[in-house]
Amino acid sequence: MNAWVYILASRPDGALFVGTAEDLVGRVYHHRARVPAGFSLGHAMQRLVWYAAFDRVDAAMAFARDLRRRHRHAKVRIIEAMNPDWDDLYPEVT
Repeated sequence: MNAWVYILASRPDGALFVGTAEDLVGRVYHHRARVPAGFSLGHAMQRLVWYAAFDRVDAAMAFARDLRRRHRHAKVRIIEAMNPDWDDLYPEVT
């Protein structure tokens, strides 16, 4: 795949961060290593709770933009459809 959209959470049912990446494993690794400055760092966003692959970067970015605009309950439904227990999915993608 060429692009990914992902959601990180600080804890089960915690604060959420929606991101895009061309290298999902590397990008989530940087979040876990607390490298990027910004919202995800300040809220200890290290738990990968949802992700989706896209063939095109522009499609991933458009989906992420739409996802960011949705209310929290819509994001929670998306997460729980894939990951009802809010498990950390990072080991699954590495």
